[in-house]
Amino acid sequence: MNDITEFVKRLDPHMAAPVIETSIWRSTNAEVDFEPNAAAPIMRTQNIVHLVEVIAGWYEKAPAAL
Repeated sequence: MNDITEFVKRLDPHMAAPVIETSIWRSTNAEVDFEPNAAAPIMRTQNIVHLVEVIAGWYEKAPAAL
């Protein structure tokens, strides 16, 4: 398996809904892209762009939860 596949697998445990306060999505710089108890990210273009940038940055420097 390649590095990207491994990285995406590390995200898998964090994909449950609703997004709780202690999740990686609410306890990192991705928090601005999620409403409390959301089942999905905020769907405005600027939030999706930001979230993609955050996740891509985690590939280089993952938060402790990953």
